[in-house]
Amino acid sequence: MGVLRKVYGGGEEYAPLDPSSAAAARIDAQRSALEEEMAGPARDGLAAA
Repeated sequence: MGVLRKVYGGGEEYAPLDPSSAAAARIDAQRSALEEEMAGPARDGLAAA
């Protein structure tokens, strides 16, 4: 079953990120750039299909 989990994306599950943590603050500071870099190409790919 471990092989199927790896193939179909059943990766490790992580605990939710604490919104008051330093990591959350760094992510929030870069959120717009992350959304443009990651969501933009996905939307473009869907529009082309």
